[in-house]
Amino acid sequence: MEKTHVSKILKANHVSEILGLSPGKKQYLDLLKQLHPDVCLLPGANDATAKLNYLWKAYSEEKIFFDDAGKIIYDDKKMIFSGEKELLNISLSNFRLLTSLAGNKANPFRAYLPVSMEFSGDSLIMENNKRFVPLTRLTLDEVHVAWILSRIYELVAWLHQAGYCHAGLNPDSICVVPETHGIICVSFYHLKKMDTRLTTVSNKYLNWYPPGVFSMKTASPVIDLTLARKTAIFSLGDKSGHGVILKKVFNEELVDFLLSNQGEAFSTYNKYRDLLERIFGKPTFHELKI
Repeated sequence: MEKTHVSKILKANHVSEILGLSPGKKQYLDLLKQLHPDVCLLPGANDATAKLNYLWKAYSEEKIFFDDAGKIIYDDKKMIFSGEKELLNISLSNFRLLTSLAGNKANPFRAYLPVSMEFSGDSLIMENNKRFVPLTRLTLDEVHVAWILSRIYELVAWLHQAGYCHAGLNPDSICVVPETHGIICVSFYHLKKMDTRLTTVSNKYLNWYPPGVFSMKTASPVIDLTLARKTAIFSLGDKSGHGVILKKVFNEELVDFLLSNQGEAFSTYNKYRDLLERIFGKPTFHELKI
């Protein structure tokens, strides 16, 4: 532990200034151990410990996180995006495009999109008609993750049928609707027509993209299918997205599927639904209390 690190903690106003844009509990606990009086004898270490605990408690209780564009504040049925204006404009433009493709409200795929998204000053305001929770703040039981991934695959299949690759599916861009086990996709920064050149990807989840993306730089089905699997792995508790350690805890057949490569959305969805029926039986609604 360096003196400058202690000073940084004492000056911080938010835990992200200390632990980065996606603070994790393990990072917090590891740093706390480094500040323990038996380990750290630097002046101000006790005050830094108190400050770190205070900031972590505030972060744990607040409804705020950070994505590719910047800060997001959410509250039940609303999200407020602020940050990089160019990315926010792209997201809004792509939302309008997908809304037009989904058509009227009777189209089942309209449920995967927010009800509205509009600028208010420099902030992009997104609203929905049901309460939602970002996956980035959750760790869920396998039965819930299993059905949430099914919904993500449905979204991906629709996008691909419409000729688009989302290219940025991750726990920041997907929210779960506890009331229905449904999902809504809340950001569209990297969306591209299939087989066209990718111009951006998620820097925060850079290591989640499949091999070849950075050499080919082309929007393809495998990108969304890979990111969907990684998002499910994250939601089961492996925040790295790698998933191998999950075999010790969860259904091995389910984990093997999450670790396998897939290339086409509809066939992947159908195989996955067959797998769920083998593991869990006929579809049954499991109440999600969050």
